[in-house]
Amino acid sequence: ATMSPKQRIVLAVLVANAPTVVSADALIDAVWPDEPPLTARTTLRAYVSRLRRALGQRIVTEGDGYRIAVEPDEVDAARFESLVDRASSTDPEHAAALLGEALGLWRGRAFGDLSDLDALRSHARRLDLRRSDAREMLATALLDAGRSAEASAVAQALCDEEPYREGAWATVVRSLAADGRRTEALRAYQRAAATL
Repeated sequence: ATMSPKQRIVLAVLVANAPTVVSADALIDAVWPDEPPLTARTTLRAYVSRLRRALGQRIVTEGDGYRIAVEPDEVDAARFESLVDRASSTDPEHAAALLGEALGLWRGRAFGDLSDLDALRSHARRLDLRRSDAREMLATALLDAGRSAEASAVAQALCDEEPYREGAWATVVRSLAADGRRTEALRAYQRAAATL
């Protein structure tokens, strides 16, 4: 079913806060950040009703609010974070596989075109930062697993996008050196020093 932009906001805020109840007032603020109409509560109930038609009884009314009933593995963000957490406590080869799977869940920025909404901005920023951290972890895991060329490519791509990531620069230099590319490693070190 096609969702209106405002219904998408309601759904995104519920998913971002799952399994917590989000008050009707908080949802109204998210949907109409400037000036909610006098009919805001009635319209919000209509949006929730349409979401229920699309999602069944997953949208639960509790007190003066709503929550979405989902299992953690049904939400890409939760699956991503679980995989990254598991990767931090295993061997480099397995960590690289877990991180590759976690990063494969991404399709653009967290919450896409809704990421700048007040109600979602902090959630989106935290997830985007966690994604960058996971990319850095992947580069390190690949290097530690003896896959220096892959490590270099992953770390260099991250440095190109986020030039102030010191750990990514260190992995670029270490992986180039491990790959026997000493001159490139020295150049990367000089670029890192100039950038940082």
